[in-house]
Amino acid sequence: MGKFAGNWKRVRSEGGAAFFLAFGAPQEKLEKAAKAELTTTVTSDGKNIEIKRTYSLDGESKESVTKVVVGEVSDIVGPFGQSHKVEVKADGEAVVASTTDGAITIRFEIVNDELVETFSGKGNTFKRFHARA
Repeated sequence: MGKFAGNWKRVRSEGGAAFFLAFGAPQEKLEKAAKAELTTTVTSDGKNIEIKRTYSLDGESKESVTKVVVGEVSDIVGPFGQSHKVEVKADGEAVVASTTDGAITIRFEIVNDELVETFSGKGNTFKRFHARA
């Protein structure tokens, strides 16, 4: 799990609009997020994980910080301000966070030296790929 630690920059995404629209996200916010540069800093000691994201667009930036603990239920805030309880588990070298209501599963893993986040829910899958920054 220590492989996640470091600085990352989004290089591509797949399926974001369909995934977030299924959860009622506003179209204009999706378009803005897709255009923005996204940098992510992950710190981890193998059990405690902190994910700091910065979206930058047209000279403005928005930052969020998410903290979870592997093996426990954590409270997080989604990208559009919704609160979620997630159970976080290790799956080999990957980390999987599932909402306690079963609506969304998020898998974090390193594939070909990219950080890949896979979000699944309501029959849709969204993937975000990051290269080391």
